[in-house]
Amino acid sequence: MINRRTVIASSLALCATSAIAAAPARRGRLKQSVSRWCYQDMPLDALCAAAARIGLDGIDLLQPAEYAVPRRHGLRCTMGYAADIMTIPNGLNRRENHAAIERAFRIGIPQAAKAGVPNAIAFRAIAAACPTRRAPTMPSQG
Repeated sequence: MINRRTVIASSLALCATSAIAAAPARRGRLKQSVSRWCYQDMPLDALCAAAARIGLDGIDLLQPAEYAVPRRHGLRCTMGYAADIMTIPNGLNRRENHAAIERAFRIGIPQAAKAGVPNAIAFRAIAAACPTRRAPTMPSQG
């Protein structure tokens, strides 16, 4: 039998259920992020919106010009490139790259710190980019 109490109780239950379903994901103790390069075909704003919606903490592997984009969505850039001249094939294991990469780091690392980016990434490079017998010793040499 339908009476006023049943209608009110059903209405309150429906309102509570819809409020729970519409609530955004909560941030917990896990701080997870997603790497930009996995979603490079997706606009960064769309990636940030999706990451915020599912409760991620930030976006990894952003260029300096992109550092501020995650903040618009309540996220942060958790790891950024400090030197855009360094790539996986042309990294620190190539002695001829050292001076240019160091110059770029002297600019890029303070820029990342100023933007609140807690980590900057550096690539040693892939072994195929350097003769095999030299590759293991290059990173430890000046």
